[in-house]
Amino acid sequence: MKHFVLPVLLVVAFASFAQQEVRIHLFFKPGNVYRTVLTGNTDMAMDFTGDQAKIDQMKSKGLILPLMIKGVSESITVTTTGERTSDNRIPVRMVYEKMTNKNIMNEKETVVENPATGLIVEGSYNSEGNKMTIDTLISDKLDDGFKNMLRATIENVQQLVIFPETPLKVGDSFEQKVPMEIPMPGVAPIKILINTTYNLKSIENSIAKFDFKQTVQLGIENPAAEISASGGGTGTSEYDITMNVMSTYESDLKMNMEMKIADFVIKATIDAKSKQVMTMQ
Repeated sequence: MKHFVLPVLLVVAFASFAQQEVRIHLFFKPGNVYRTVLTGNTDMAMDFTGDQAKIDQMKSKGLILPLMIKGVSESITVTTTGERTSDNRIPVRMVYEKMTNKNIMNEKETVVENPATGLIVEGSYNSEGNKMTIDTLISDKLDDGFKNMLRATIENVQQLVIFPETPLKVGDSFEQKVPMEIPMPGVAPIKILINTTYNLKSIENSIAKFDFKQTVQLGIENPAAEISASGGGTGTSEYDITMNVMSTYESDLKMNMEMKIADFVIKATIDAKSKQVMTMQ
């Protein structure tokens, strides 16, 4: 009996150890259907200080301060992959089923359907399933300029998180920097840089769970304005080891910004929440 128990214990111990590290390899498999739902909620409060006479003049024309702006967005994308071709590529067809944006400014609501709704993207992935080349963009709502911009965006930015090439153990962390633009009503977008530190918390039931912390710093400054930006956030993400995809990604980012333009100082606080869920159908 003792000779039987020892090997069993060794197998259990090895399995437990093996679950403490994972190599993150994101890719699309042939012959599958993936559904991605992305939702976003942004709350912004923006106020003006400075030349009071000019501020009073703007208020007399209907401007209400502080500006309270809320944005809600939702997109649904279905990605279908075919079987490998003779040259070992994976055909892919992406359909943007839904893309909507709702904006509320001082209680006035507008709902806009993004013209990319209904867009069909056809192309293929490389043999590893992680790099897409677009052949065709099909839409009766988008002009060629927008299609070309979208083509470049999809082909150049295809992964939400860039993971290390080496396996990660529970407790390991890594960093990533991502540039971002924050739209501001009536002025040019503010360019920022988001620094994210990911930490692998656990590996259970074929799911690698991460949490992360973010800090915000100013990117390329607008030469016509004095700008400051700061903030931070937290979030969680899950990597499905069986599907080889980032199945969930959720973040809550809070920022403070200040911009001096001519006789005014614009101050804004932003709370941006986002969630992405991917499932295999």
